[in-house]
Amino acid sequence: MPSDRLLEKFADVVVQIGLDIQQGDRLIIEMVGSPTMTFFARLLADSAYSAGAENVDVVWLDDYLLKSRFAHGGDAAVEAVTGHSKLLKNAADVGDSRVVLFAPNPGLLAGVNPEKVSRFNRVNNEYKASYTDKAMSHSLHWCIVGVPTPEWAKAVFPELAADEAVEKLWEAVLRVCRITEDDPVGAWGEHIRQLEAKAALLTRRQFDALRYEAPGTDLTLGLPENHVWNGSEARSPHGRTFNPNIPTEEIFTAPHRLRGDGVVTSTKPLILNQVLVDEFVLEVENGRVVNASATSGQEVLDQVLQQDDGASHFGEVALVPQSSLVASENLKWQHPLFDENDASHIALGRAFPISISDARDKTQEQLIDAGLNTSSVHEDFVVGSRQLNVHGVHKDGSETPLLRDSEWAIDP
Repeated sequence: MPSDRLLEKFADVVVQIGLDIQQGDRLIIEMVGSPTMTFFARLLADSAYSAGAENVDVVWLDDYLLKSRFAHGGDAAVEAVTGHSKLLKNAADVGDSRVVLFAPNPGLLAGVNPEKVSRFNRVNNEYKASYTDKAMSHSLHWCIVGVPTPEWAKAVFPELAADEAVEKLWEAVLRVCRITEDDPVGAWGEHIRQLEAKAALLTRRQFDALRYEAPGTDLTLGLPENHVWNGSEARSPHGRTFNPNIPTEEIFTAPHRLRGDGVVTSTKPLILNQVLVDEFVLEVENGRVVNASATSGQEVLDQVLQQDDGASHFGEVALVPQSSLVASENLKWQHPLFDENDASHIALGRAFPISISDARDKTQEQLIDAGLNTSSVHEDFVVGSRQLNVHGVHKDGSETPLLRDSEWAIDP
């Protein structure tokens, strides 16, 4: 295990940079995966209380209990609103901050009827919609963090014994989260400034579309008028800033939900509902996925695309250079957070309202009219590789290179 001092620094970065916990705040620490991450939840609680938190609660969501619901529960269990969903709905009402400590268990739900999972997600996503609305509009502070567990570590390093795999994964996680720097908080401040500068540059340019080209990919996605590119830092309505992902290497905006044509091929496996979906190809017409094929996880992919009307449209485009810290580890992370910050990605489903100017002054209907997608799902999948080129397309059809071989080709 890493030293106590390094782990304490990690907890401080999550509390200070990820969440910006201040006097009187309330925090929910949500553990998703193995109970072996309990020690880190306790360190987070220590750091949060030291920062002035009024209350810290810890919730553990055991993946094996989720599997039990689908394997042994009847229709009532599949369609039940969970206590966790009720907790999040209350968090939206009272303004609690939330950190999710997530470690995947790839393949855990393989063999489970994906239709059951889809029904369960639909019921609970609808119930906790008020939380999702506020989180995605950055009205609440939230942060997702990856914490190594034996299950996740063995998926990344299958050739190693469990203890060795966990140790090796911890070393990589701490490096890409900048915890091994002499001053991690200061290093994060500089990293945030660099991401925000690149996002501001692309916002000023106001490209009409993005064109992706790579082996198996030839895709053009239109961009809404007055779109906004965002870096890692989010700003809540009361003026405080936080960073929803640790680590993060992306700048992102939303494509126009009805303007997209071509074909796009994934470059990394995607974990959907704890099932590995691999080597999938999406055919796109008028912004909608009209055909999808995968070498594994086809049923799960189909269920997600059919979750609701917006699930087969895109809600995010994100650019990530291959020189980033996450990519430099050269790992198959098999973790949604790390994969999406390893390379450029696109998301199926809901768009972040902050992807368009003056979003907080607009109604949901106005955001949709402006081109933003809405859905109960938001699933990022990786399209980046060292062969990816991305071009900004101007209204006159001319192009400016943005990424060339997945490295930045545009400067302020």
